[in-house]
Amino acid sequence: MPHPDFSPGRRRLLTSAVALSATAMAGGLSGCATSSSRRTPSTEGSPDTSWRYLDSDTRAFWRAMLPALGRGQNPDTLHAVEDPWLRGIDGTVHFFSLHNQDQLQQLFGLLALAPSRWLLAGHWKGWSEVSAGEAEDTLHRWRHSSLAKLNLAYASVTRLGGAALYGQPEVQATTGYPGPPKEPCDPCHSSGRITHEPARSLHSAGSPQLVH
Repeated sequence: MPHPDFSPGRRRLLTSAVALSATAMAGGLSGCATSSSRRTPSTEGSPDTSWRYLDSDTRAFWRAMLPALGRGQNPDTLHAVEDPWLRGIDGTVHFFSLHNQDQLQQLFGLLALAPSRWLLAGHWKGWSEVSAGEAEDTLHRWRHSSLAKLNLAYASVTRLGGAALYGQPEVQATTGYPGPPKEPCDPCHSSGRITHEPARSLHSAGSPQLVH
């Protein structure tokens, strides 16, 4: 259900909060870094040090977004791919530039705090308590906000999360995606064409949809 835009007073507060996150997620998908130096998130107080970038609060945000990003998918499928999906996001962000990692960290830092989370996303409660419908509402607000930085946050979340989701074999099986090429394209070959396994129609039942 569409939400009205923020009131002028709330918009001023929101603008100030977003300004703290610099360009929010805008640069998150702009490219990979060439530097070999990588930032590692703080793991203080957490026994799990296997994550390169996503801390527990950030993982809670992505888990809340999964049903919205995978709308149309079987809930059992989404549950099955949740961990490898999160690992895929974590690994992808690990190879962003340090600057782009910092942009993401600033936004997720704001989303982890109740006051700024309410300003940015409309939720006082933690992400682990946010329902699928509320997650869709958040993405809807970001997409249709008059604030460009929130539009960019929407684009970054849906692209980064969507790419990691549709990279999962269990999800590919429901979309008709033929998977990676059977063999690399040989530019010296007469045709240079890449072959794929046969695929079902992308319009077949169960095809996933991103939130609009």
